[in-house]
Amino acid sequence: MDNNTGDGTTPLGHLDSGTDATGDLPDLDGLFDALASTVRRQTLCHLFDEPRTTVETLAALLASQRSTADAPVDPTERDRVAIELRHVHLPQLADATLIEYDSTTGDVRLREFPDPVRDLLRFTQRYERAIEDGSSDGVDGSRL
Repeated sequence: MDNNTGDGTTPLGHLDSGTDATGDLPDLDGLFDALASTVRRQTLCHLFDEPRTTVETLAALLASQRSTADAPVDPTERDRVAIELRHVHLPQLADATLIEYDSTTGDVRLREFPDPVRDLLRFTQRYERAIEDGSSDGVDGSRL
């Protein structure tokens, strides 16, 4: 079964399909630098669910994750997050070949990953869930 959408993006189902994605492996240091930021990992998690989006949509989502029920999203915070995404996070994810980012239109697309990159991203998601849950279940190397 071909899981490629034809435009280089990868739907979430493909990330879990076990099929080999084609493409070169990104530079390891660049990959780890890209994954070192919570904002960039949250951006990738959103893109797993919605492989095509815009800077404005991502900014609204990330700003809402920082707000509470008592304090709705502040437009100033959303604008600050959008600037941060445009100038820092999205270019770094694009440099690591994890996304395609068009700075002119603000379009963001998830790229297709080779298996080792997909495995690493799945591990980071499991690890963050374990931290949130206060559990180490499912994060040791034997369960990859």
